[in-house]
Amino acid sequence: MKAKFLLDENMPFALIDFLKDHGFAAIHLKKIGKHGIKKR
Repeated sequence: MKAKFLLDENMPFALIDFLKDHGFAAIHLKKIGKHGIKKR
């Protein structure tokens, strides 16, 4: 079973490639149309 990572908006997109190159599944919140807490 391989680990899956969901990266938040503070993580660089380059980390997705790094994780995938090392056999992990990874996706960024922005790629799925999500975002974190809205600032006031």
